[in-house]
Amino acid sequence: MQLAPLRMMEKCYPYYPSSPTSPPLTINESSVLGEDFRATITCASKDIIPDTAIEHRVLTIAVDGKTEPKTRTIHHLLYPSWPDYQALAYSDLSSLFKLMSLSRSQNTDPTNPRVIHCSAGIGRTGTYVALEYLLGELEEGKWEGWDQSINRGQDPVFEAVNRLRMQRMGMVQMLDQYVFLYEVLRRAWEMKYGGDGEGRDGEVLGNDNGNGVGEPPAKVAKK
Repeated sequence: MQLAPLRMMEKCYPYYPSSPTSPPLTINESSVLGEDFRATITCASKDIIPDTAIEHRVLTIAVDGKTEPKTRTIHHLLYPSWPDYQALAYSDLSSLFKLMSLSRSQNTDPTNPRVIHCSAGIGRTGTYVALEYLLGELEEGKWEGWDQSINRGQDPVFEAVNRLRMQRMGMVQMLDQYVFLYEVLRRAWEMKYGGDGEGRDGEVLGNDNGNGVGEPPAKVAKK
Protein backbone atom coordinates (compact mmCIF):
# COMPACT_ATOMS: atom_id res chain seq x y z
CA MET A 1 0.00 0.00 0.00
CA GLN A 2 1.41 3.32 -1.04
CA LEU A 3 0.69 6.24 1.20
CA ALA A 4 -0.14 9.58 -0.31
CA PRO A 5 2.53 12.22 0.32
CA LEU A 6 1.86 14.62 3.15
CA ARG A 7 0.57 18.01 2.12
CA MET A 8 1.89 20.84 4.23
CA MET A 9 -0.59 23.61 4.90
CA GLU A 10 0.57 26.98 3.68
CA LYS A 11 0.39 29.03 6.86
CA CYS A 12 0.62 32.50 5.35
CA TYR A 13 0.87 33.37 1.67
CA PRO A 14 3.85 35.64 0.83
CA TYR A 15 1.74 38.61 -0.18
CA TYR A 16 4.59 41.10 -0.64
CA PRO A 17 7.93 41.19 -2.50
CA SER A 18 10.78 40.41 -0.10
CA SER A 19 13.20 43.11 -1.28
CA PRO A 20 13.60 45.89 -3.86
CA THR A 21 15.27 43.36 -6.18
CA SER A 22 12.29 40.96 -6.00
CA PRO A 23 9.87 40.96 -8.95
CA PRO A 24 6.56 42.81 -8.47
CA LEU A 25 3.65 40.76 -7.15
CA THR A 26 0.37 40.82 -9.07
CA ILE A 27 -2.78 40.48 -6.99
CA ASN A 28 -5.78 38.58 -8.37
CA GLU A 29 -4.10 37.95 -11.68
CA SER A 30 -6.28 34.90 -12.36
CA SER A 31 -9.46 36.33 -10.77
CA VAL A 32 -9.40 33.82 -7.88
CA LEU A 33 -11.05 36.49 -5.74
CA GLY A 34 -14.04 36.46 -8.08
CA GLU A 35 -13.75 40.17 -8.85
CA ASP A 36 -12.17 42.43 -11.43
CA PHE A 37 -9.84 43.86 -8.81
CA ARG A 38 -6.21 43.96 -9.95
CA ALA A 39 -3.18 45.39 -8.18
CA THR A 40 0.60 45.28 -8.38
CA ILE A 41 2.86 45.44 -5.32
CA THR A 42 6.50 46.46 -5.46
CA CYS A 43 9.05 46.79 -2.65
CA ALA A 44 10.63 50.25 -2.64
CA SER A 45 12.97 49.64 0.31
CA LYS A 46 13.82 47.22 3.10
CA ASP A 47 15.83 47.76 6.28
CA ILE A 48 16.33 46.13 9.68
CA ILE A 49 15.58 48.32 12.70
CA PRO A 50 18.80 48.56 14.76
CA ASP A 51 19.04 46.30 17.84
CA THR A 52 15.87 44.44 16.83
CA ALA A 53 14.76 41.76 14.39
CA ILE A 54 12.08 44.04 12.94
CA GLU A 55 12.06 44.19 9.15
CA HIS A 56 10.69 47.46 7.78
CA ARG A 57 9.58 47.47 4.16
CA VAL A 58 8.09 50.31 2.19
CA LEU A 59 5.69 48.79 -0.31
CA THR A 60 3.91 50.46 -3.18
CA ILE A 61 0.57 49.09 -4.33
CA ALA A 62 -0.86 50.24 -7.63
CA VAL A 63 -4.56 49.43 -8.08
CA ASP A 64 -5.71 49.20 -11.68
CA GLY A 65 -8.45 51.66 -12.57
CA LYS A 66 -10.45 52.61 -15.61
CA THR A 67 -8.18 55.53 -16.43
CA GLU A 68 -4.98 55.24 -14.40
CA PRO A 69 -3.71 53.11 -11.50
CA LYS A 70 -4.30 54.41 -7.98
CA THR A 71 -1.07 54.16 -5.98
CA ARG A 72 -0.67 53.91 -2.21
CA THR A 73 2.35 53.50 0.04
CA ILE A 74 2.33 50.82 2.74
CA HIS A 75 4.76 50.59 5.65
CA HIS A 76 5.11 46.88 6.36
CA LEU A 77 6.64 45.81 9.69
CA LEU A 78 7.58 42.13 9.99
CA TYR A 79 8.42 40.74 13.43
CA PRO A 80 9.89 37.22 13.03
CA SER A 81 11.01 36.72 16.65
CA TRP A 82 7.62 35.60 17.99
CA PRO A 83 7.12 31.82 17.53
CA ASP A 84 3.71 30.50 16.56
CA TYR A 85 1.54 29.15 19.44
CA GLN A 86 3.82 30.74 22.04
CA ALA A 87 4.28 33.84 24.13
CA LEU A 88 7.12 36.19 23.38
CA ALA A 89 10.38 35.83 25.31
CA TYR A 90 10.75 38.58 27.91
CA SER A 91 14.21 39.34 26.50
CA ASP A 92 12.43 40.52 23.33
CA LEU A 93 10.08 42.93 25.11
CA SER A 94 12.06 46.05 24.20
CA SER A 95 11.89 45.16 20.51
CA LEU A 96 8.15 44.50 20.82
CA PHE A 97 7.62 47.94 22.35
CA LYS A 98 9.69 49.40 19.52
CA LEU A 99 7.42 47.61 17.05
CA MET A 100 4.36 49.13 18.72
CA SER A 101 5.91 52.59 18.62
CA LEU A 102 6.83 52.31 14.94
CA SER A 103 3.36 51.01 14.09
CA ARG A 104 1.66 53.89 15.90
CA SER A 105 3.93 56.44 14.22
CA GLN A 106 2.58 55.38 10.82
CA ASN A 107 -1.03 55.57 11.99
CA THR A 108 -1.50 59.31 12.48
CA ASP A 109 -4.28 59.64 9.90
CA PRO A 110 -7.73 57.99 10.31
CA THR A 111 -7.63 57.15 6.59
CA ASN A 112 -4.42 55.19 7.15
CA PRO A 113 -5.53 52.17 9.24
CA ARG A 114 -3.27 49.55 10.76
CA VAL A 115 -3.66 45.89 9.83
CA ILE A 116 -2.23 43.45 12.39
CA HIS A 117 -1.96 39.74 11.66
CA CYS A 118 0.03 36.59 12.28
CA SER A 119 -0.56 33.26 10.57
CA ALA A 120 -4.07 32.40 11.79
CA GLY A 121 -4.76 35.92 13.05
CA ILE A 122 -5.81 34.95 16.59
CA GLY A 123 -2.98 33.88 18.94
CA ARG A 124 -0.11 36.30 18.49
CA THR A 125 -2.41 38.85 16.88
CA GLY A 126 -4.84 38.77 19.80
CA THR A 127 -2.00 39.00 22.32
CA TYR A 128 -0.46 41.98 20.52
CA VAL A 129 -3.76 43.86 20.19
CA ALA A 130 -4.75 43.18 23.79
CA LEU A 131 -1.34 44.17 25.13
CA GLU A 132 -1.18 47.44 23.22
CA TYR A 133 -4.71 48.37 24.29
CA LEU A 134 -4.09 47.52 27.95
CA LEU A 135 -0.73 49.27 28.06
CA GLY A 136 -2.45 52.36 26.65
CA GLU A 137 -5.03 52.26 29.44
CA LEU A 138 -2.30 51.85 32.05
CA GLU A 139 -0.25 54.74 30.68
CA GLU A 140 -3.31 57.00 30.56
CA GLY A 141 -3.90 56.36 34.27
CA LYS A 142 -7.25 54.60 33.80
CA TRP A 143 -6.32 51.96 36.38
CA GLU A 144 -5.47 54.40 39.17
CA GLY A 145 -7.65 53.89 42.22
CA TRP A 146 -9.14 50.76 40.63
CA ASP A 147 -9.81 49.04 43.98
CA GLN A 148 -11.78 52.05 45.20
CA SER A 149 -13.75 52.56 42.00
CA ILE A 150 -16.92 51.01 40.59
CA ASN A 151 -14.61 48.66 38.65
CA ARG A 152 -13.45 46.97 41.83
CA GLY A 153 -13.50 43.21 41.43
CA GLN A 154 -13.29 43.34 37.65
CA ASP A 155 -10.30 42.04 35.73
CA PRO A 156 -9.26 44.44 32.93
CA VAL A 157 -7.15 41.79 31.19
CA PHE A 158 -10.02 39.30 31.12
CA GLU A 159 -12.47 41.97 29.99
CA ALA A 160 -10.23 43.11 27.14
CA VAL A 161 -9.59 39.59 25.87
CA ASN A 162 -13.27 38.70 26.21
CA ARG A 163 -14.27 41.70 24.07
CA LEU A 164 -11.74 40.67 21.43
CA ARG A 165 -13.10 37.13 21.43
CA MET A 166 -16.63 38.42 20.91
CA GLN A 167 -15.37 39.95 17.67
CA ARG A 168 -13.06 37.11 16.62
CA MET A 169 -13.01 33.63 18.15
CA GLY A 170 -9.79 32.36 19.69
CA MET A 171 -8.07 35.69 20.26
CA VAL A 172 -5.15 35.11 22.68
CA GLN A 173 -5.03 31.46 21.79
CA MET A 174 -2.66 29.80 24.28
CA LEU A 175 -2.40 29.82 28.07
CA ASP A 176 1.20 31.04 27.89
CA GLN A 177 0.02 34.04 25.85
CA TYR A 178 -2.67 34.84 28.43
CA VAL A 179 -0.17 34.63 31.31
CA PHE A 180 2.22 36.76 29.27
CA LEU A 181 -0.32 39.61 29.29
CA TYR A 182 -0.58 39.54 33.08
CA GLU A 183 3.17 39.42 33.61
CA VAL A 184 4.03 42.21 31.16
CA LEU A 185 1.29 44.45 32.54
CA ARG A 186 2.47 43.80 36.08
CA ARG A 187 5.97 44.80 35.05
CA ALA A 188 4.65 47.94 33.33
CA TRP A 189 2.62 48.79 36.46
CA GLU A 190 5.72 48.52 38.66
CA MET A 191 7.76 50.63 36.24
CA LYS A 192 5.07 53.33 36.34
CA TYR A 193 4.15 53.28 40.02
CA GLY A 194 7.17 51.66 41.62
CA GLY A 195 7.97 48.08 42.64
CA ASP A 196 10.71 45.51 42.90
CA GLY A 197 10.70 44.61 39.20
CA GLU A 198 10.07 40.97 39.96
CA GLY A 199 7.42 38.64 38.64
CA ARG A 200 5.12 36.47 40.69
CA ASP A 201 6.71 34.29 43.34
CA GLY A 202 9.93 36.30 43.14
CA GLU A 203 10.68 35.42 39.51
CA VAL A 204 12.62 38.22 37.87
CA LEU A 205 10.92 39.17 34.63
CA GLY A 206 13.21 38.56 31.72
CA ASN A 207 14.00 34.97 32.64
CA ASP A 208 12.06 32.19 30.96
CA ASN A 209 11.82 28.45 30.83
CA GLY A 210 12.62 28.07 27.16
CA ASN A 211 9.18 28.80 25.75
CA GLY A 212 9.05 32.52 26.43
CA VAL A 213 7.35 32.64 29.82
CA GLY A 214 8.11 31.54 33.34
CA GLU A 215 6.14 28.73 34.90
CA PRO A 216 2.52 30.01 34.96
CA PRO A 217 1.35 30.75 38.50
CA ALA A 218 -1.35 28.31 39.60
CA LYS A 219 -3.71 31.15 40.45
CA VAL A 220 -3.47 32.71 36.99
CA ALA A 221 -3.51 29.35 35.23
CA LYS A 222 -6.68 28.34 37.08
CA LYS A 223 -8.36 31.60 36.15
